[in-house]
Amino acid sequence: MGQSFLGHFSNATLVSHLSLIRSSANFAFANVTLEDMMIQNTTLPASFDEGLALLQAFVGPFGSVDVVHIPCPLSLLKLYNGFMDSVTNVLLANDSDQAPVSESSQTEDPIPTNWLQQYAVMRGGNILCPATSAQQPSSNGMLILFSSGLSCDKVFAEQINLMLAQSVLALVAWGGFQPCPASTNSTCRILSIACNEATINPSSCIAGFEVAQILASTYMSSTSLDSLYQQARDIALLNIKVVQYAQRNASTAIELLQIPVVDSGDLSFELVDWIMLTEWVIGVREAISIQGDVGTLNVLASGTSTTAYTPNPLEIPANVSYYCQLCIQYTTAVVFLNTFFAIVFAIACWGHIEGVNMFEINRVGGIVWVDRPLPVLRSTAFYCTRVRPDPSAICATAGRVIIQAAPCTHWHMFNQSHRNSL
Repeated sequence: MGQSFLGHFSNATLVSHLSLIRSSANFAFANVTLEDMMIQNTTLPASFDEGLALLQAFVGPFGSVDVVHIPCPLSLLKLYNGFMDSVTNVLLANDSDQAPVSESSQTEDPIPTNWLQQYAVMRGGNILCPATSAQQPSSNGMLILFSSGLSCDKVFAEQINLMLAQSVLALVAWGGFQPCPASTNSTCRILSIACNEATINPSSCIAGFEVAQILASTYMSSTSLDSLYQQARDIALLNIKVVQYAQRNASTAIELLQIPVVDSGDLSFELVDWIMLTEWVIGVREAISIQGDVGTLNVLASGTSTTAYTPNPLEIPANVSYYCQLCIQYTTAVVFLNTFFAIVFAIACWGHIEGVNMFEINRVGGIVWVDRPLPVLRSTAFYCTRVRPDPSAICATAGRVIIQAAPCTHWHMFNQSHRNSL
């Protein structure tokens, strides 16, 4: 819409001084698109590279494409919350359950099995970047997916982080929570095969997931595991996909590869998919929908690392100077309002008032409208400080696990302390 208005009032555009009403005879976009305008003002290049051309062919002309944030599905949130309740109870049962915790963190470079077998070069995973900006052999894994925090000239490999809770949930949802011998020819999920086919470093993948598998098979009940597995089967997710630009070899054309996150048909990569889904639940990843006039593409974004830092006190408005400013503004406004109403009253009485009383306006207004609200403020601050829980009572330890729980405030204790203070 902004591009339309800017182009309408400019003499150097394709739609200058034409109508923006569709039913008009000289409708601006009868034979011109927003993409044409963006090419004319050099927002877009005159010719697209192979990657952007593939995206344009899939979703439609640029300029009328919407990017919409996709919230995490409620069914997936319920699965994660139910699993966290179960695994927390397991870890709190006894200290021996927590033994594998310190050995379960691994970092992996995933790639779908078919992509690794059929394509030699990965040309980028950021769907909004040109495919010519990055490349690496498929034997090194996928390139980083869509990320709002990286520019197109950055070349990084896509990675997943195996943490204990997420690894256990991924195994349970995948169906590999029981160890399976390599000679089995049934539908049993074989962890070693999945790690060899869907990751670049199978040894660390097996090491990370084996710890999670031991925890699930040894300490979690079969009833709980079966219930969580069925919940995972019943999840009706949106059509979220992992995308990548790739070439079969260095001389072939670039292709836009897509694989669904759930029910992809790649049994090995589905284990990695569940790790990505758990990262989506906890806020490490996000999903976006690219909606155009021709089609829609729902993609999963790359992971974003969290950063801890101390905020600048000067950037926090909730400080003493801010409250002082509000007090001054409130006092000034009250004085002006009192003066205004006094003048209106004097005019309404045609001046039949006691002139000396005009000098008492500020005194009366200050006592009634400024001084009396202060006890209310003091009382509110007192209530807030008295109902605050004791920080020393919110943490407890059980082996290697720290339990955080806010204790209940007992109102009889609060009332007693309130009476004592009075």
